[in-house]
Amino acid sequence: MEITGGAQPAPKKQPHALPKINKTVKAAGSIGQSASTYTYDAAGNTKSRTVDGDTQDLTWDHRNKLQNATSPGIGSVAMTGLAGKCLDVENGKTADGAAVQLLSCNETKPQQ
Repeated sequence: MEITGGAQPAPKKQPHALPKINKTVKAAGSIGQSASTYTYDAAGNTKSRTVDGDTQDLTWDHRNKLQNATSPGIGSVAMTGLAGKCLDVENGKTADGAAVQLLSCNETKPQQ
């Protein structure tokens, strides 16, 4: 018995890959626009995505397995604590040791 092959097939283009999303954001008496953009490698893996001004970079190995993803706020969720309050980083600071507090949930980046 002879077994041949084992190599991965050549990458195919992703004709249905989503390059950009535009959405209307409504908040307390104002309407704004938000855009999200996406880039892909030759195998169709997402290389980067920008959502609400935050860019996430993704690194893939030769087997198309995710190796690393940076995530400055993308995909994060609010931490809800006592009495339905959210964990909030004071003034949106990002440095180690920044003070945290419990505040009413408002879906802002300091709460993600």
